[in-house]
Amino acid sequence: MADDRGVIAEAITSILSQRPTGAAELTPGAKLSAELGFSSLEFAELSAQLEDVFGHDPYSAGQFPDTVDGIAEYYEQVPASGAGR
Repeated sequence: MADDRGVIAEAITSILSQRPTGAAELTPGAKLSAELGFSSLEFAELSAQLEDVFGHDPYSAGQFPDTVDGIAEYYEQVPASGAGR
């Protein structure tokens, strides 16, 4: 699942880099909302990117992981359907 974590981290970093202040430092356990200040729009964008890659996303499934590790754990429990893979 190391590749999944990399894909997830890349999606988050891409969203963070669009901010006027640039990308914040991302660690696997960083809280997207509390530490990185993810907005609802950024969560929606992340949801769409994850669905494009994995075929589904935790947020549409009613799960709300708030870290790279938490999102990766979701995909470990609910395997990707392979939409963009």
